[in-house]
Amino acid sequence: MNEIWLQIQALLEKTVHPGIFKVWIKPLKASYEDGRLVLVAPNAFVATWVRDRHHTHIVEAAEQILGIVPE
Repeated sequence: MNEIWLQIQALLEKTVHPGIFKVWIKPLKASYEDGRLVLVAPNAFVATWVRDRHHTHIVEAAEQILGIVPE
């Protein structure tokens, strides 16, 4: 999964502001299983912030890499 998440991050790095990417997206860890992309944030604040502001961007990037819309 690490390679897939790195590919998703590479797409996100091109679409979000560099500061946003560095502070909020880059620290995330990910796993993918049975069509479900699970992101793990360093804390609840980061998780909420990313979910509220970048959920759509992450799903769109994941769809481009995976070929399906992940849960």
